[in-house]
Amino acid sequence: MIGPGADSDGPTEGKIRIDNVSDLLHGLLKGAIGYDQAIRVTIRFYRVLPGQIDKVAGPDDDSFSGLEMTAVELSADSAEGTIAWPDGRQQNVPSGPDTFFDRSSYPALFT
Repeated sequence: MIGPGADSDGPTEGKIRIDNVSDLLHGLLKGAIGYDQAIRVTIRFYRVLPGQIDKVAGPDDDSFSGLEMTAVELSADSAEGTIAWPDGRQQNVPSGPDTFFDRSSYPALFT
């Protein structure tokens, strides 16, 4: 995995690759082909010691949530996707479905 980041121009993309993709995951990703919206993903890291898989209680604290996967490439044995943080320049805008300051919570802004 190459984690997403940011520079002076905004968010930068990352990559995630999963080898030996199970039939279940492969089918889900194949079903997303042609989908025209980003897919929200959460990546959780688990530390598993050899022979101690039953002692894994949960993910480590270094998870990524709220990422968007915008492109996926599938092969017979792997899946690779482009992941990024949502571009904040398109969120919390003054109008539309991503409105941050709505009329009922901030009436003074609309007078």
